[in-house]
Amino acid sequence: MSTEEAFNEMIFTRGIYHKIGLAHGTVASMRHAIRKGKNSISLDKKIELLQRAGYKIAQPMLWLN
Repeated sequence: MSTEEAFNEMIFTRGIYHKIGLAHGTVASMRHAIRKGKNSISLDKKIELLQRAGYKIAQPMLWLN
């Protein structure tokens, strides 16, 4: 699954704020922003939170020029 899909799955998991070390209100704000299509969370932050939640990167990002 993509980073976006994994992040959405993770952030909408009930009680995830305990596991990732964020306040309940912070996670609720993230959920609200995602529902409204105003997700401004950086890719680096998403990756950090996914790793805190126990997700693992299955394939590194590849760059071509």
